[in-house]
Amino acid sequence: MAFDPIRNASLTAELNPFIRAQIASCRHRDGDAVGANLRQLWRPEQRNRKKGAALRSEHARG
Repeated sequence: MAFDPIRNASLTAELNPFIRAQIASCRHRDGDAVGANLRQLWRPEQRNRKKGAALRSEHARG
């Protein structure tokens, strides 16, 4: 896999132990722990975008 600077993230002092605990608990593998938590942020954002688009469309129709 090629280097992707977007995926090269630094964790804060608060997040690093959390991610390590997720990996140690065997709930997630190394990359999966970060990905699972990012999906938790992404899903509501996607729902909000869809709702916003629907509202703008409805408003444009009058």
